Amino acid sequence: MHRRNPVQLTASAKGTVEATIRYVKHNALQGRAEQLTTWPDYPRLAVHWRDEVANVRLHQATGECPVNRFEQERPYLRALPNLPFDTDEIVATVVDSHARVRFDGNRYSVPPDVMGKPVTIRAGAETVRVVHEGHEIPGGNDQNWLASADRPHSVLNIVFDQHSPGVTRQQFGGRASQLIRQQQGRFLMSQLN
Repeated sequence: MHRRNPVQLTASAKGTVEATIRYVKHNALQGRAEQLTTWPDYPRLAVHWRDEVANVRLHQATGECPVNRFEQERPYLRALPNLPFDTDEIVATVVDSHARVRFDGNRYSVPPDVMGKPVTIRAGAETVRVVHEGHEIPGGNDQNWLASADRPHSVLNIVFDQHSPGVTRQQFGGRASQLIRQQQGRFLMSQLN
């Protein structure tokens, strides 16, 4: 048994990658602007194009159809792991003095005991989670974080009920209930704008 070095990226490898991208652009996407008006249109086209065009053509390098080549290689392939691929965006940040973390144009509340401490934000397609010292902070699952993509000039201040009372009491003393009502009013107004 001997050690093999990983493939090094070279100038010649760059051309191979660019050729693949050029093939997809010129054979799958070109001239289909009327068919590709929304994001869900792309996966539908991709499946059709893969099965009806790309995999049944005669491949230039191998001289075989990719679908036939795949069937020859199938017995030698290993199964994919059962775990889904992690596609979350991961951002390290520090909780500000208002017990908020910023992500994607929004501010999310966290418990006051993590103010000034480092946290990790994990953003998936539908959720934003805040993790501190390996533990997820409750209340971090919220789908409103996607709203900033629809309204790029608005900033949502997302305050979770279990975080507000502690934050306002610690920072502002006896005016907690008044400040909570003000925060909720500002949050609702930011939703309307």
